Amino acid sequence: MAKIINGLRGLNVAELIEFAKSLFTKLTGNSNVTIDPGKLTELSANTTTLEDKHQTAMDKKKASQKATKEENKADADLGKTISDIANTVNGSLSDPAQLLSTGFSLAEEGSHFQLGQVQNLSLSTGDFDAQLDAHWDKLKGATGYAVEISYDITSESAWKIVKSLGQTTRFALENLESRKKCWVRVSGSRGKESGAPSDPAVKTVP
Repeated sequence: MAKIINGLRGLNVAELIEFAKSLFTKLTGNSNVTIDPGKLTELSANTTTLEDKHQTAMDKKKASQKATKEENKADADLGKTISDIANTVNGSLSDPAQLLSTGFSLAEEGSHFQLGQVQNLSLSTGDFDAQLDAHWDKLKGATGYAVEISYDITSESAWKIVKSLGQTTRFALENLESRKKCWVRVSGSRGKESGAPSDPAVKTVP
């Protein structure tokens, strides 16, 4: 029985917004599947909200903590809405052609691969004292990330997980020890599976 995938993996915020707009267009009035009009309204509203919050974050490069948290919440809300709709489609259709008409991609039957290593982790000075901003590339297959810090790169036991995240690829590390070198590494996760940590990035905390 054919199924779709929700298509969220590997998308950055701008790509997620465009994907959501495409889904709304293809699902509105779709003759193959009926989506609750309220859920489509929610899809449109959450898309608009994320687009607005993303634009705010881009316009304000300094990205205040409030704007970043609001964007992350809007990102999560839109992702949940799309996942809910994908579940509805999977519960209603099984024909590949009809599934593809909804704007989603077909899931690969029996596909499984190991998580790789997070790439291109970078650190920048945050907008507040004792803050560093971490950014990295999306990892294929990862549904979340773990962020670790250490002030002693020579000791593996000195690494401490400070945050487990969803699919976002950035995080503001707050309340760090000022004027000390801080090493950061990020690993991807999928359920109980974890990928190899990224190469550490280091920066002196302001």
